[in-house]
Amino acid sequence: MLKKLMITAGFLWLFIAADAAAYSVQEAKVRVWIQPNGDVTVNEVFHYSFTEYEEEVGRTLYREGHSGVADFEAYAITGPNDEPGFIQSSDLALLDYEYGDETVWTTVDGEYETIKVFYSYTLEDAVRVYDEYTDAYLPFFSDGSHHDDDINELYIDVIFPGPVPTDQQKVFFADKKGDITLQDESGVRFYTPSSSIFTNSEVRILFPSDVMTEAEPVPAPMSIEKAIEEQEAIYAEADERSATLSSIQNAIMWFNIFLIIAIITSVILMFVIRKRSSGHAENVMNFTPLAILFGQNEAPKQPESLLAALYTIKEKGALTSGVRGEKLTFRKSGQTVSLTKSEKFLLEALFRHHDEVVVDESLLTEFSSQGYKTWEKLAKKEFNSQLGPNKRPLLLLRILMLLMFALLIATHVIDQSHWLAIVILLTVPVILFALTFKFTLNKWLWLIAIALNIITGIMLIDIGLNLTFLTYGIALAILVFLVKPLSVNYKKSQLEDSILSFKFMLSSNDTFSITREAIDPWMIRAIEMAVNGVDLKSYITPDHHPLEAVPLAYFIAKDVHPYEMMEIE
Repeated sequence: MLKKLMITAGFLWLFIAADAAAYSVQEAKVRVWIQPNGDVTVNEVFHYSFTEYEEEVGRTLYREGHSGVADFEAYAITGPNDEPGFIQSSDLALLDYEYGDETVWTTVDGEYETIKVFYSYTLEDAVRVYDEYTDAYLPFFSDGSHHDDDINELYIDVIFPGPVPTDQQKVFFADKKGDITLQDESGVRFYTPSSSIFTNSEVRILFPSDVMTEAEPVPAPMSIEKAIEEQEAIYAEADERSATLSSIQNAIMWFNIFLIIAIITSVILMFVIRKRSSGHAENVMNFTPLAILFGQNEAPKQPESLLAALYTIKEKGALTSGVRGEKLTFRKSGQTVSLTKSEKFLLEALFRHHDEVVVDESLLTEFSSQGYKTWEKLAKKEFNSQLGPNKRPLLLLRILMLLMFALLIATHVIDQSHWLAIVILLTVPVILFALTFKFTLNKWLWLIAIALNIITGIMLIDIGLNLTFLTYGIALAILVFLVKPLSVNYKKSQLEDSILSFKFMLSSNDTFSITREAIDPWMIRAIEMAVNGVDLKSYITPDHHPLEAVPLAYFIAKDVHPYEMMEIE
């Protein structure tokens, strides 16, 4: 069910974010005639190249800075000439169209072909006519939502209503890849080899108002010098944003290199460590009784846990054991030894009111369930810190994912993406990332979130940033597959191998001798790693007498299991 939800969420995001158009704009020519009354007459020719069937194409017109669109018409060009202003009416076939909110949808029925569409319309009051100068701001292809297609080979011709000397023209072209290829007293030609979706290819021209013979000039809000200064400041700010994005790109690129090297190094080390640790079981006596118990059972019974913990503390030297009245007892040794937090808690709880702890049913009764749960939580935390999974690879993956979110937000903000677009793009990946805290190693959650982040990065204007985020995302995806193997604690594997080796030794009926000092430590481990059909009494020899000095051997010799001492009748 979770996998279906993740796949559905991913496709929903792609549906929202992806551009579904089955065509590209291979060339666009725009010719603009500024009328003496302030209107702008526009002829456009778009070369649409179709990769599959598409019923209609959209032309989104900018809405700001004019009073409205008039006389809109759309035609298919049937003749060889496609230069705006020079197309014969006999070479045009009228197309059906309808207005959307800002987009005009023209029916073309294109499929695996290139169709040339001719648009003609008028923008009323599209230039500002002032006493001192006229401001022709023409954002046909600015970084707003109306620039919703990638356009190759873009030409924009602006024709004045009368001759304007070039030294009286102040011309601005926002496109960094573009250039002014022709400028004379009749007009200006702008060209860019490619104008990517949502990028700025707007044009602006300031020129004297004496050619605007049919317009009523109004006082200028600022001098022409101030208008030029403000426009140059806008470009300077854009250059600063571009430099910042370039710095971020370089930083991510070097970080990607470091990340890839780190991943390769980690994989090599993982295989080296795995090879060295594989099949090398340690002596089981090197592991504490409590570690052996937790290594076999995540939820052992309370008698098993308490006995293992007491013998673990005893082996550290903080306790001594003995036999009193056919009962197993423990006393503090009085030695100063280093103890863990759980061991200190257990000693404080058991010896708060007693000098001696007797292993019987009263021990379970006195050590309340709440106290036991607190101790067990501490003990398992300590076990996991030593023998549990290595949490650093997962933590690193989470940090890198959060960093990716932060970089995507920062770059989109610097790139002046709309805040709503940022929210839409990142909502699903953030939700999927949040779910990984519950479903920690679910690869589908991670991979879909990373894939959506990659696409969010690709939607940035800068191609270099697209590639760096793509590389970053691929590195994270590789890390997702490596988290589990990198999280393996090879000490835990050695413990498991040691337990299997010990059990195999017991089941093989091999004979060996155990010293008197080692019999009780060996016996507690043998009790924890019990093998059916193996009689532990057979390992007790006369060399171990007197047995009262080795309490576990004493009770095993009497057929009294230490766990049975704590059973509540």
